Amino acid sequence: MSDFNTEQSGMHLDAATKEKLDEYYQKKARNYSLAICLYISSIAVLILEAAAFDAPITGVCFMFLLIAAATALIVYSNMLIPVDLIPYVKGKKLPEFTMSHMRNPRKVDAFMKLYWMIVTIIYLGVSFSTGRWGITWLIWLIAAAVKEAIYLFAGAEENEE
Repeated sequence: MSDFNTEQSGMHLDAATKEKLDEYYQKKARNYSLAICLYISSIAVLILEAAAFDAPITGVCFMFLLIAAATALIVYSNMLIPVDLIPYVKGKKLPEFTMSHMRNPRKVDAFMKLYWMIVTIIYLGVSFSTGRWGITWLIWLIAAAVKEAIYLFAGAEENEE
C-alpha cells in the first residue's frame, strides 16, 4: 500500500522511512479491524440485552457507546499520521499541523460541560426506564473512561490555562 502512494507521487523511500510507513499502516489496519469488531459487537450487545435481560433501552445505550468508541478509533487512526510521513501517506506536502491547534481551554471546558450533562441524561433515562439502579451506576465509570479518551485523542489537558 505504501509503495503505491510513493510511486504515484514520485517519492523514493529510504529504509527507515519505509519501516515507519509500514508500522503506520499496520497500526491503522489494527485500529480499523478493532473498530469493525466494535461495530459488529454493538449489535450483539443490543440483541443480548433485549433477549437475556429484557432491557432493550440498556442495550441501545451500550450499542451507541460501542459505536462511539469505534468511530473515535477510526478518527484517531486517521489523525495518527506522523508528521514526517504525511507527504508519503497523503502524496503531497500539507500545511504543518500541531496538537496545539486543538488546545483551546475554553472550547474543551464548554464541551466537557455538555458531555457531563449528556451523560447525566443518559444515566437517568436508563436508570428510570430499566429500574436497575444497582447496575446503571457503571455508566459513570464508562463516561469517565470516555472523557479520558477524549483528552487523549484531542491532545488536550484537563484544566489547561
